[in-house]
Amino acid sequence: MTSKLKQLIDRYIFSENLSLDARTTNMVCLVGIAAVIVSIITRAFMGSSPILLLVLVGIIISVSALFVFCNAYNMHKIGAWLVLFFLCDLLLPLALFAMGGIKSGSASYFTMSIVIIFFLSKGRARVVILITHILLVIGFYIALTVPPFSGFVAELSGPAQYVDHIQSFLITGFFLASIVVFQNRIFRNEHDKIDIMLSAQNSFSLALLDLDVEKPGSILREGIEFIGRNFDVDNVAIWKNFIRDGELYFRPYMFEFYDPAKNPANNYSDIQELIKSLEYPYATTLPDWERLAVTGAPLNLSENDYSPQEQAFLAQFEPRALLIIPIVLRGEYWGTVVFNKKVNNQRFTDYEVRNLQSWAIMLVNALIRNDIIRDLVRAQEEAKAASKAKGEFLSNMSHEMRTPMNAIIGMSTIGSDATDIEKKDYAFKKIEDASTHLLGIINDILDMSKIEANKLELSPTEFTFEKMLQKAINVNHFLIEAKSQHFSSSIDADIPPNLIGDEQRLVQVVTNLLSNAVKFTSEGGSISLSARMWDNGDDVAAVVDESCVIVIAVTDTGIGLSEEQQSHLFTPFQQAENSTSREFGGTGLGLAISKNLVELMDGEIWVESELGKGSTFSFTVRLQRGSADASSGGLAVGTDASGKNASGIDDFSELHILLVEDIDINREIVLSFLEQTGISVDCAENGEEAVAMVRESEGRYDAIFMDIQMPKMDGYEATQQIRALDIPAARDIPIIAMTANVFHEDIEKCLACGMNDHIGKPLNREDIIDKLRTLLR
Repeated sequence: MTSKLKQLIDRYIFSENLSLDARTTNMVCLVGIAAVIVSIITRAFMGSSPILLLVLVGIIISVSALFVFCNAYNMHKIGAWLVLFFLCDLLLPLALFAMGGIKSGSASYFTMSIVIIFFLSKGRARVVILITHILLVIGFYIALTVPPFSGFVAELSGPAQYVDHIQSFLITGFFLASIVVFQNRIFRNEHDKIDIMLSAQNSFSLALLDLDVEKPGSILREGIEFIGRNFDVDNVAIWKNFIRDGELYFRPYMFEFYDPAKNPANNYSDIQELIKSLEYPYATTLPDWERLAVTGAPLNLSENDYSPQEQAFLAQFEPRALLIIPIVLRGEYWGTVVFNKKVNNQRFTDYEVRNLQSWAIMLVNALIRNDIIRDLVRAQEEAKAASKAKGEFLSNMSHEMRTPMNAIIGMSTIGSDATDIEKKDYAFKKIEDASTHLLGIINDILDMSKIEANKLELSPTEFTFEKMLQKAINVNHFLIEAKSQHFSSSIDADIPPNLIGDEQRLVQVVTNLLSNAVKFTSEGGSISLSARMWDNGDDVAAVVDESCVIVIAVTDTGIGLSEEQQSHLFTPFQQAENSTSREFGGTGLGLAISKNLVELMDGEIWVESELGKGSTFSFTVRLQRGSADASSGGLAVGTDASGKNASGIDDFSELHILLVEDIDINREIVLSFLEQTGISVDCAENGEEAVAMVRESEGRYDAIFMDIQMPKMDGYEATQQIRALDIPAARDIPIIAMTANVFHEDIEKCLACGMNDHIGKPLNREDIIDKLRTLLR
């Protein structure tokens, strides 16, 4: 019996799940029931009439019914008002004088009623009720002490009056003692609870400092369990906001059940990944939340407070009472923390709101900090890996650049000392090969620099697709023959003969893939090149008539790649492994550059390979269709795309050109390249001299090769002044830039100032002759 009574008192008076007003009303009702029981006992001892005893029993039943009603429907405010009205403003004033007036022990009831008024009311209502109560007491006193009503007042005397006094003081004393116990217990509970909360928050804060950035779940779940245990919270959800198409959305960032059975550890990750895939717009789900939450004020809702729209959305989460705490960071609505209470139809208390708001902010701060640290850790790891890769790259690059330089310097000495013409030719051939290799390395480094600076651009022109592939094949022809490798190629007949795109960059990608295939395939192995239209049904190739998607693949029977090697194959400054660079050489930039070029052409590149069984590198590019005229002829190894042998010499003996170059050796190289063509060449050493020579030439020059960086006047200004000369030939004469400035913006600048074409240094004989052939014939 005592145990059940204690449970009843703890549940309805000292439970932390009830508000202070609810606990106060319940205490008044329970103490009132106890007081009436005491009154029945004393009245029975006094021999009071059965009617009075029945009235007291009726009071017990009424107060008990009021107690049940208040707790069943969470109507404690209404219960408090009923107690104040019937007990303080009706029954007690009546009893005070009907049972003996001031001389009776009922005077103590007046004291008790004053305590009840102060206990159950607040502020202005307390003043109004107190004045009303005093006026009613005075009114009853006048009414019941003035004839004819005075007959109702029984002047008690003797033992009966003594018992009445004892009863009154017992009841009042019991009531006041209960108030003291209640207040002390509440104070002690609240004090202990604050200590527990502060201790838990401190411990949780310290634990968050050591949070595992990759696996934060365990620490966070401990915090959630504490919240659930102390605030009777069923689950906690953190929703993060984001904007899409100008509209505010939210997605679950974390969802935790307090009950481990609902959120077992073995599927924690699966649950978190599942909820993060959910997305909701505020406008069509919770519009009121968006409008109210941006103020930063919490929303404390019971099940009866949801709008129909909110009920329709929240039904999937089985909510009861919700505490919605908006998180506003730097003036922006970051997201929301939502606590779901287990108890039906009961809002969170003010104390719970304040504490849970602190926990919410702490949880969100921990998650944001965790994300930042995780990103920093990953960035640091990536930076270390990149630094290591660049260190290895620089080591490889030093080897790659010093090797051909050693060949150039060494063979120059050997050639100069040699007396045999064949030995000199051999030395020059080795110098040429080493120079070409060194130029390729320099070009790769420059391309990678432009990629990292986001300045790599395309220069689309119309070209013949087969000729483009033939150029790439010709570059690798001698290497294929040297290793006795079998080469084959095939082109889809549906590919348009002429396309619009950056031919030079396409050749660069195909050449790189072919050279890698040759390098990593042993002697006698096989290499194939294929090109076809993208044939994935109604995919992107068929959508736009003016463009087409082409797949180019290079297959070899070489050393192949493991899955781990494939994972970082297209990463800058990295090769499959360090031993690869030592055995086969290379910068480790080619595939990374190729990937960027392919992506610029709206395509993608990938590899299919198995260690020891060869590889297939494939890439797609989107190209615009060119003119409809077809170009016949298949691809062949070693045949120039123009149909002319690489050693053929053009006859330009009827032509006269002006070479503008300030460096002696560069002039000597160009004169040597053009010597066998029979062309006449005049030289100028700067822009001023070139302008004067054109002015005085009377139209003698058929073309001008113009350097850019020169003393007195650079090539840009010289070109502009030549175009401004008052002679017809100056406006139409072809001017070709011959410069080491080879970036896309450099070429555009040359064309913008009036030049017709561009040749990059170091110079190539065939490039010079090809420009003359194109512009002058």
